[in-house]
Amino acid sequence: MNLDSSQATAYLNRSALYAKRAEYDHALADLDAAVRLDPKAAPAYVERGIIYLRRSDLDRSIADFSTVLTLDPSNAIAWRHRGLAYRLKGDAARAEADAERAIRLDPAMAGAHQDLGLIKQARGDSAGAAAEFSRATELNRNDAKALLAQGDGYLARGERDQAISAYSAALVIDAKLEAAYINRGAAYMGKSDWDRAIADFTAAIGVDANSGLAYLNRGQALQAKRARRDAIADFDQVIRLEPASVDALTHRAFLRQASGDFEGAAADYGRVIALAPGDITARRGRGAAELSARHYEAAIADLTEAIKVNPKDALAYRLRSQAYAAAHDSQRATADDATWQRLTRERSSP
Repeated sequence: MNLDSSQATAYLNRSALYAKRAEYDHALADLDAAVRLDPKAAPAYVERGIIYLRRSDLDRSIADFSTVLTLDPSNAIAWRHRGLAYRLKGDAARAEADAERAIRLDPAMAGAHQDLGLIKQARGDSAGAAAEFSRATELNRNDAKALLAQGDGYLARGERDQAISAYSAALVIDAKLEAAYINRGAAYMGKSDWDRAIADFTAAIGVDANSGLAYLNRGQALQAKRARRDAIADFDQVIRLEPASVDALTHRAFLRQASGDFEGAAADYGRVIALAPGDITARRGRGAAELSARHYEAAIADLTEAIKVNPKDALAYRLRSQAYAAAHDSQRATADDATWQRLTRERSSP
């Protein structure tokens, strides 16, 4: 071994210690020194590529893994990680080709099977994705994230019981895996098992008290149980964490309206309309809230906008008819009532 190669190895070894302590700037400096001293040091390019990947510096990551593959085309780790970088860049074709090449070189590489499963799942190949996730899990039964991915595949296909089993297995390995609690809760919601769903979303909040998704899902489960006050409290928390959450604002508006808080409902629907001007459900909802609050002109304005977007919205005509009647405009009220009845008959006709 020549002096430059020996020094390069020393830098490589020290970079590993830095990386283990998450001191990535120091690690990169040592890896830069290693490849300057030995431009053919494939392990240094691999480690530097992984750090770039961790930092989402995808172009530099791809460049380093490509250099490795020029030096050593049989390096399965480089194929796998370059494929991962391509997937994160949105280049599914190159990502799939690299993952498949990694698997051909090392069929026991669980991570490559998982990557390939995610690629197939994204393009709608649920059966292919399930096969890859199952293989990843067989190869590494202690990989909680592989089990999580397998559960996601089951859930995407509507196989809720299998999904719950996979998520439960993942949580045995890693009791802090927030996504497994959230996704298992979603599977329980699909089975209308509200109590277990609420328990899982609560566990997810225990892992991350700022998880807007966990609060949103728990709020919906509480809403399904008609626990309106608790559901509103969860939607309040989502909105504190994510003020632009259209879902939370919409759910809270509905519950406020159902609870008789028409002004609050109208305000929430107003925020939804500001965030998503094309949301006709919010426009109609605000119209209904304004009608209940006896703000008839405001109700008529919102319902008219809803009807402009969807001239066959029977409910909007029904509500506007009531608003016109309350505003003592009997002619328009009668016309809207007739339109509502006609649309209702047409919808019920075979």
